[in-house]
Amino acid sequence: MLLIDNPEMPPLRGGPPLRWGTVGAGLAAGWFVTGLHRHTDHRVQAVVSGRPERAREFAEREGIPRTHPTVEALLEDESVDIVYIATPNSTHAAIAEECLRAGRHVLVEKPFATTAEDARRILELARERGLLALDATWTRYQPKSAVVRAVIARGDIGTPLRVEAALGHVSDIGSTRRQFDPTLDGGVLFEMGIYSVDIAVRHLGLPSRISTTGVVGPSGVDVEASVEIEFATASASASASFVSAPSNRAIITGTEGTIEVADQFVLGNTVIVDGRHGQGVWIDQTLPGPDGLAWQAVHAADYIARDLVESPLHPHVETIATIGVLERARHELGVTTH
Repeated sequence: MLLIDNPEMPPLRGGPPLRWGTVGAGLAAGWFVTGLHRHTDHRVQAVVSGRPERAREFAEREGIPRTHPTVEALLEDESVDIVYIATPNSTHAAIAEECLRAGRHVLVEKPFATTAEDARRILELARERGLLALDATWTRYQPKSAVVRAVIARGDIGTPLRVEAALGHVSDIGSTRRQFDPTLDGGVLFEMGIYSVDIAVRHLGLPSRISTTGVVGPSGVDVEASVEIEFATASASASASFVSAPSNRAIITGTEGTIEVADQFVLGNTVIVDGRHGQGVWIDQTLPGPDGLAWQAVHAADYIARDLVESPLHPHVETIATIGVLERARHELGVTTH
């Protein structure tokens, strides 16, 4: 039996706390704030939403002391150190730029931007200003991802050669929700496919070529997609769907074994290793489900305390590469980015 140690993680409590502002009051913002307040010493000081009543209800429910009518007003609030951006996809880059120019660090919900050029521009601005711009692809910061990195680093599966990742669930593709709104850059690639592409880039490096097949729904956004990605010495299959329920797991195959991130590889908690030193299972017993979004916050606090402008766990070049793959895949499906 292969022994898999618990990874070293920054402390949820007792580390440097940050004072947060939140732009957006939807589902993702609710998950983030709930996990943050439940498990860390960080606190959200203010929230802004395009719908003021929604902001007030959100603030009351989450114990946030203030609401603001605009992002500009939020950025005038001196109690805010860092801004979490959880708005529709098409607005992420512009809001991130506004926050950075006002001297605030940012944590930007996925997708960090909708084009590789916008991602590069925002990250360069953050570096110029000496600020942290963190891509909120939260799987990078989960304990199970630290376990996978450690298993690969010690050679248990040899050299990674292939990643296969699939994520999806059946949705009403005729819905008017933001996920299906082309003017907001909705679609399954930005909603779920980003996780499948990210885990490939994380473990295989920078992609060299892609090929995409998929389905465009009635509103004009991608509702199912499969992206074959070539790397220098490896390959990946990254897929996502709003019209079927795939395996919802990620498998990393190496020259001497495999790692499976099971139980819905984004929200789940299980890592299964079958490698040259034997078989083993590791189960995360820290933060359940979306409460794990809080790990991003404690990592952000650690980076800011160390004056870092780039996450060691998510280098800028990998954010840009992942957005580039998604941008190209959407183009190959005939989906327009706004």
